[in-house]
Order: sequence, then structure tokens, then C-alpha cells
Amino acid sequence: MHKTLPLTAIIALMASPVVIASELEQRLAETEARLAALEQQNSIADRVRVNGFLTFGMQRTNTIRDAADNQVDFQGTDTDWNLRALSRAGIRITTDINDRAHAVVQMLARGEDDFATDMQWAYVAYEISPALTWRAGRLVLPTYMHSQYTQASYAYPWVVLPSQVYGTLPIETLEGMDLTWKFTTGDISHSANLTWGATDVDTATGRYQVQNQTGINLISYWGNLSTRISYSVGETTLALPDTTPAPTGDLSAFSLNKDFGYFASIGGQYDNGVWLLMAELVQLGLNTPASWFPTQTAGYVTAGRRFGKLMPHLTWTTVDSDIEADCAANANPVGCGFLVGSNTAHSKSWTLGARYDLSAGMALKAEATTFYDFTDGATVNSSLFASVPDTSNPTVFRLAVDAAF
Repeated sequence: MHKTLPLTAIIALMASPVVIASELEQRLAETEARLAALEQQNSIADRVRVNGFLTFGMQRTNTIRDAADNQVDFQGTDTDWNLRALSRAGIRITTDINDRAHAVVQMLARGEDDFATDMQWAYVAYEISPALTWRAGRLVLPTYMHSQYTQASYAYPWVVLPSQVYGTLPIETLEGMDLTWKFTTGDISHSANLTWGATDVDTATGRYQVQNQTGINLISYWGNLSTRISYSVGETTLALPDTTPAPTGDLSAFSLNKDFGYFASIGGQYDNGVWLLMAELVQLGLNTPASWFPTQTAGYVTAGRRFGKLMPHLTWTTVDSDIEADCAANANPVGCGFLVGSNTAHSKSWTLGARYDLSAGMALKAEATTFYDFTDGATVNSSLFASVPDTSNPTVFRLAVDAAF
């Protein structure tokens, strides 16, 4: 007997291909979405690179006293171990914008600032040609031989950079732009860099504002030898207060208003994998009323020898000031003398240290720095000691572990 299918069954049979096709399209769309998400993740991973560095360090001093038998601290450190002064961490994120442009952001947290995070670098770079690159934003101010990695101490042998030299111009960054040209002459490769911008720096004297900071530096490489020369100028403004009735009186007459300043440096390094030799010489000059800012000259020489993973090293450092001010002839001789003394530096030091590379990207360091020769009618710069030490051989001891990743 022939049976007739119900109407609902006939409709279901007719609709099933449509349902199957719809479900298939939905699954295909979901699969495509997942693939697109994976491709985007892979694309982001290809375009973004993350690097970082970390230092856990500690320092202390022997007992240091001045002529009045008062205890003298070194950069806020005394005979107790200071676990924050040297500790810091940084993260650098590099993102490719396209084939010729990328952006860089570097965040830095320092123990001496209670680990508050600071935007140290933030710039975009554009490759005009394979040999010519333009950058704009917050950049490194390339005034020193080790300017590119002052905070990433894994990159150099010491626990800290020679303080008498690298404290001469305590500026690390500027807001502006630069242009880098890489070229060769025979067997020597070069990197020439032009910078322009503005920056501020806080010191014991006050807040210096530098505009139209213009500089040029040239780095050259020849086998195991590299050299670097740099010269920069800027317009410096500094507003000084009226401290009356304090003995220093009205200091406003000594203020700066876009006065000329310069910083020059020359350095070299020889590293053949066994021997390390480095030297650097810098000078800072500033036009000031009554010449109250002495021209400062500083330098160091370092020698190190690798024995496998261990490298002991020895550094001699010096800083001196050329005092040209005649405060006795000034209307405010006390204030003039105060400014001269606050900005005069005269000292020498020996640093004996050692670096041990635990593994790739991690190193242990230890060093001791002994300061001497604070006389010659000068005072020590407040960036080192609060007053002139009278103790024989004031010494700073440091221990650190550095990592780069």
C-alpha cells in the first residue's frame, strides 16, 4: 500500500539542504575569524619586540667626616647598606609601523625615586635610506660615550659609570629630533649624528632650561677600536631667587636668560675580547654673570682583563674646575661665592672592581671607589658629597647583579 508523507516531513526534507548550508557557512565564518585572529596575533608578534634590563644593587661608605667632624654622606648613602640607590628596571618596546618606520617606548623605574615609573624614551624613527635615519620625540642626549645605555649597566664593566665624569652634565634625554648617517671610509665605519631639541635639568643651584640644544657626534669603528667625539651647544635659562634676608642675599642678578653653554667630549675604547681599555674626557662651559659657573673638565681611564667569565678592572677618574669669578668685585660677593662653591668640583678617585658573567644576560659586579685630593682651594660638587670630606680615603663600596633580556 502506497503511503503519502505528511506535509511537515516534506517541508523538513526540502529545508534541510538550506539548514546544512547555513550551518556550514557559519562554521566557515567562525573558522575564518579564528584564522584571522591567529594571523593578527602572529602579525603583532612579528611587529613588536620587547627588551628590558634590571639592576639590583647596594652601596655603603666607610665613616666619612668633614673638618667640623660632621658625618658626610655620599649621594645620600652612609655606613649602612643602601638597597635602593642603585636598583632600577627598564622595559623597551619597539613596534614596526611599516617597512621603513618604527616607534620605541622605554619605561624606567628607579629605586632612588621609590620605583616611580618614568617615560625615558618615546620616539618614532623613519628610515630615509638604508644609511640615513630620522627620529623625533624624547631621545637620548648623546653627549657621552655610554649615553645610549646609562641605565642598562649590564652593558659596561662598572656597577655605576664614573660619577665625576657622568655627573658633569646630568642630562640623559631631550625632546626634539636627530638625524643619523652611517657610512664607511676604507676599513673604518662611521655613524654621524645631528641632534636638536630642548631639555630641563634640576640641580642644587636650580632648574636649568636648555633650548635649541644642538649637537653633533661621530662614532668610528676600526676592528677592535672605537672612538667618539661630540660637541653640543644650547641656550640656557635659570631663574635664581631673592634669598634675602639669608646671607646669600638677592641672587636674581645672577640668573640666566638664554645664555650660551657648551659640552664637549672625546673618548675611545679598545676591546679584543681579552683586554679592555677605555678613556673619556669631557668639558662643560657656561656663560654666567660674574662668571660664577666654573668651567668643568673631567675624565677617566679604565683597564680590564678577562679571565674566562671574570674581568677585574681598574679606573682612575678626575674632575677639576677653572674658577674665573672675581666675587670680591661683585655687588653681592657672598651670593657670588655661594654660586661658585655650589658648582665647583675638584676630586680624584680610584675604582677597583670585578665583573663575573654568570650566564648570557646576567652578571655579578663588585667594586670599591676611593676619593682623594679635595683641596686646591676648591670644594667638592654637591652631586657627590654634601660637604668636603676631611677623612682620609673616603671609600664607597658597591655590589650589584645586572640582567639584560
